[in-house]
Amino acid sequence: MTLWLFTVTIFLLILNRLLHLSDDLGLEKFTMNRKSLYLLGLLVIPSVNLIAGLHFTKPVSALVFSSISMILVGFIEEVIMRGYLFLALRKDSLVQAIVISSVAFGVGHIANLFTGQEPLETVLQIVYAFGVGLVFALVLVRTGNLWPCIITHSLVDFLSVYSGELSNQMYILVTMLLIIYCLVYSWYLLKKKPPLELSRRQKI
Repeated sequence: MTLWLFTVTIFLLILNRLLHLSDDLGLEKFTMNRKSLYLLGLLVIPSVNLIAGLHFTKPVSALVFSSISMILVGFIEEVIMRGYLFLALRKDSLVQAIVISSVAFGVGHIANLFTGQEPLETVLQIVYAFGVGLVFALVLVRTGNLWPCIITHSLVDFLSVYSGELSNQMYILVTMLLIIYCLVYSWYLLKKKPPLELSRRQKI
C-alpha cells in the first residue's frame, strides 16, 4: 500500500513538472506571515483526533508505514481534488469549482459504507468532508497555495492512525460540532478582508 502511494506521489510530481503545473496547482513555496495567521484556524480540524487520546499499540514498523501512507494520501487527494479537479472547473466558474470539488470530496467518503460503518456515521462523515472541502477550497482561493490544505489533510490522516475511539454518541456530537465549525470558518474565509474576488484566485 505504502509503495503504491509513494509511486502515485512520484508520478504526480513528475507530471506536474513536465506540464509546468506546479504554480497553477498552488504547489509553489508557501511562507506563513502575520497576514496569514488566520490559517491557524485549520489546526482545529486535525486536533479533533486528539479528543480520545493517542494510542501507540501497533509495532513500530507498522506505525511508520501507516503514518507515511496517511501523509501520502493527504498529498494525493489534495492534488487531485483541490489541484486537478479544481483547476479544470475554475476555468468556467470559480464558484462552481469550489462547490463541486467540495461535494466530490464529501461524496467520496460514501465508500466507508462498504467497510461496515453505520449509515448515520457515514452520512455525517460525508457532510463533514464537504465542510472540510469547502474550507480547503476557500483557503486555496484566498492564498493561491495548496500547501496549507495538504499539510492539514495529511495531519488529519496521520493522527487518525493513533487516535482512540469515541463512543457513538460522542462521535456524532463531535462531528456535528466540527461541521458547524467548518461552515463558520468558511463564512469567515469568504467574508474577511480583503474582499474575495471569486473571478480568480488571489493571494492574501
